[in-house]
Amino acid sequence: MNPINPMRNGAIRSPEDLFAEQRSEVRRLRNDDPVFDEICHDFELMAKVLREGKQNDEAVAESLDGLSEEIRRHLRARSTAE
Repeated sequence: MNPINPMRNGAIRSPEDLFAEQRSEVRRLRNDDPVFDEICHDFELMAKVLREGKQNDEAVAESLDGLSEEIRRHLRARSTAE
């Protein structure tokens, strides 16, 4: 039995939800970095499309996976830079 992917079942609505343990860092980066904020905004749009459309829309789910990885890289880069 496969575990339920929270991004694909609509439980995740924002990067702050996905990276809850780094919520304050995500918010800070969104305020300080327009590129990061745009990536987060795109994530939120794709999450909304997935919630409102077909739950098995693979193209949207793959976009979400890619955006989440990009957000993760930004957070990782930020933590190693400090």
